[in-house]
Amino acid sequence: MGILQKMVHILQKLDSDNKIWKEVQLQKAEQESKTAFEIEDKQARQDQLLEINEAFDQSINDPDYARKLFLIENCIYGVDIQPIAIQISKLRFFISLVVEQKVNPEKINFGIRPLPNLETKFVAANTLIGIEKPKIGDQLNMYSTDGLKKLETELKKVRSKLFSAKSKDTKIKYRQRDEELRNQIAEELEKSGWKGDTAQKLAGWDPYNQNASSPFFDPEWMFDVKEGFDVLIGNPPYINISNLKPDEYRLELRNKFRSAKNKSDTYAFFLEQGFNLLKSQGTLSYIIPQTWKATDSFSKLREIIFKDKSISKIVDLEFGTFDAIVKPMVVVISNAFGKYSSIEVFNDSFEKTSEIKISEVLKDSTLSINTTLNKEQKRVFQVIEKDSVPLENIIQFSRGIKTSDDSRFIHTSAKNKDYKKVFRGKNIKGFEMNWNGDYVWYRPDLMKEKVGSVSHTKEFFEVPQKLVTQRVNSSMQLLCAYDDNRNYFLDTTNVSRYETWDKKTSLKYLCAILNSKVINYWYCNKYLMPTIGIYEMHTIPIKKAKDQKPFITIVDKILKAKEENAMTDTSQLEKQLDEMVYKLYELTEEEIKIVEGRK
Repeated sequence: MGILQKMVHILQKLDSDNKIWKEVQLQKAEQESKTAFEIEDKQARQDQLLEINEAFDQSINDPDYARKLFLIENCIYGVDIQPIAIQISKLRFFISLVVEQKVNPEKINFGIRPLPNLETKFVAANTLIGIEKPKIGDQLNMYSTDGLKKLETELKKVRSKLFSAKSKDTKIKYRQRDEELRNQIAEELEKSGWKGDTAQKLAGWDPYNQNASSPFFDPEWMFDVKEGFDVLIGNPPYINISNLKPDEYRLELRNKFRSAKNKSDTYAFFLEQGFNLLKSQGTLSYIIPQTWKATDSFSKLREIIFKDKSISKIVDLEFGTFDAIVKPMVVVISNAFGKYSSIEVFNDSFEKTSEIKISEVLKDSTLSINTTLNKEQKRVFQVIEKDSVPLENIIQFSRGIKTSDDSRFIHTSAKNKDYKKVFRGKNIKGFEMNWNGDYVWYRPDLMKEKVGSVSHTKEFFEVPQKLVTQRVNSSMQLLCAYDDNRNYFLDTTNVSRYETWDKKTSLKYLCAILNSKVINYWYCNKYLMPTIGIYEMHTIPIKKAKDQKPFITIVDKILKAKEENAMTDTSQLEKQLDEMVYKLYELTEEEIKIVEGRK
């Protein structure tokens, strides 16, 4: 609907009296009469010309009616896996056409023209899955014989006529003919070398079944779009690949898409599929999370975007712009490599905030630092990272227990020795853990009965000391707690692995660093997402102090105060730690103001 309004606006500016647009439609009708409509009688062709003239008749319709009608017929297509989304889209387009018609109380139906049939303009289908086509020569060609081409021509004619069909009987006639032609085409495809089940899938797709969603998407078969689209616009779903069901479907997507890596997301697949559906010089514009810019799981996606395509614009949006708990952004990407030398960055008011040279991005294939940061803020990053070592060089983390069935393994009372006190991410705060009475029935053998569980071993949790952080934090804050009570934690946390600890760096010292304003500034601006991932945590720059004891002393005071009373105000002690960390990372007064948001 948004693109329809924009295209109407462009036509208003380029062709204010609709003369050119009308001539385009008449020429198109004339051309079709020589090809697809050659078997129609003279009356049918005259009826079509009458339809065009009535659409442009300003005594019947406002000028935008003809603009919208023929844009919808010839230029705009929509696909979504949910049939209800398609129904809503069609309804909105119907309303958009109705409001451009003039009411005449003296005419039947108040003079309102019948609305077009949009079944082959908006379809319900799984966009990620295509049809396996046989190769003919060096190209994929659906219609490879004269018989198939003739059937295709008639099918195209039927769908064009159906678009403007008015009576119920006429619609039924063309729908029945559409089904007959689909079946005939399937038979011909099998004869020409197509797999029988593939041909039958094509024949079985019924665009007029309003409650069904096709398991595949093919723009040539569904829209008669052979060369790809000029523009793709979308807001794809954000689903971690590990959460996709069934397992066979997840494996199919992993094998199909080059961008699949570790815990990548469906939006990466939709981006990659978008490039496949575009013309070679086409443009894609999607709303996606910020997570792709630096996370390791999206390294293959970044390789595709930076090394095969051309990203021209980014619009950074704020949390809450959409319902998703991630910070979103809009990207505009060309399917052609080398088309742009820089990326323009805009804020959510569409004001240009910066420009990033593609050559700089290609050095490490990331957009890791917040694209809205100014030069002074980026300099603070450099100061923080100078002479630091990645956290993973000191200690490494893993996610906590993923039971595979919380209703079975999580309880509010302990029944035997296999029940362990367990903490969730929401129980973790800075320097403290607040147990809410949960126990985990710790039976790794039973948890492993379901694919996808992560149970660890007792040795993972029952160590002298460890660090734990929240894994999801909507307030964009890195919160770390210290544990020396051999507690267990669920997968909404990140837990340090004792065997990877270098033993030279105090965990209490690390707890102070990870909770500091310095590291929170660095982390939250670098990764811009509420999920505290393992890869991201491991990159945190840690400065090693010559003397860790002053840090440990204050952390001990905070821990003792929290243990005695969780409500105790330790803000002054935490402020003291922040000042020590500023000094440790050698930040100037001006840089401290930037970290604290005072500049």
